[in-house]
Amino acid sequence: MKIQLLLLLLSLSLCVTSMAQPSTEIYVFNLNESNGTLTLSNPVNVSNNNPGYDNQPAFLENGQLLYVATRNGLTDVVLADLVSGERRWLTDTPGGGEYSPTPIPGETAFSAIRLDSTGLQRLYSYDFASGKSDILVNEVVIGYHAWIGPHHVAAFVLDEPPTLQICDTWTGECRRMEKDIGRSLHLIPGSELLSYVDKSVTPWEIRSMNTATGESSRLIASLPESEDHTWTPGAVLLSGKGSILYKFDPERDSDWIRLADLSEFGLSGITRLAVDPQGRHLAVVAEGQ
Repeated sequence: MKIQLLLLLLSLSLCVTSMAQPSTEIYVFNLNESNGTLTLSNPVNVSNNNPGYDNQPAFLENGQLLYVATRNGLTDVVLADLVSGERRWLTDTPGGGEYSPTPIPGETAFSAIRLDSTGLQRLYSYDFASGKSDILVNEVVIGYHAWIGPHHVAAFVLDEPPTLQICDTWTGECRRMEKDIGRSLHLIPGSELLSYVDKSVTPWEIRSMNTATGESSRLIASLPESEDHTWTPGAVLLSGKGSILYKFDPERDSDWIRLADLSEFGLSGITRLAVDPQGRHLAVVAEGQ
């Protein structure tokens, strides 16, 4: 009973914390990547919901963007078409909400964390066409996730401290791999390795893991107190601190390299990042001025 109560409190804390963050917006930049060199241009505010919580962007293969936004005090999933500018609400959970929308590889569906009005928090799939939803993992409370195969997800599980677990969505079984991790989980392009943030050490480290064997290795120390990162299709690591965006190419760089100061675009407080599968756009969650 005490364990169930602890998990419920952690679950509610995660979602309350998300909605209590400063008003954030999602800006999409044109991104050009060539021989390890990256350039940004033409930022566009695609969420345009100020004041409000617009966050957790994820690109589809066709370049459209999933994200969450606040509607009537709750958090639902939005689909944005970057070409037409059209935005469409995809979820509407009475008394609850969704977080961390993520395309499911090879399917016309996405996954998201659903917080029900009862306080139950689970990972669900949602069909784009019908809106039909199905539970994917029922045994653990997941806060964030990344697909690493057709029916496997890497999950940030709300233990104390949070653990990294690999969950099979066909069987519902989960394997615990690491503890005290950050929320940012990504499949590294061109490999079968997962990147994650190890918060059990000081400074925090971004590490790569073979999820089949559990073997891991250090990539680089995180930027100070920054747990968000993403990858370009060319396997260049991106992260931000304040208004500064940094890059790290494991094949060319020995440390973080300053890529851009987004204050020139009126942005600060960089957190989550996402790059589209073709490497043409970078979505940045930030506080606008």
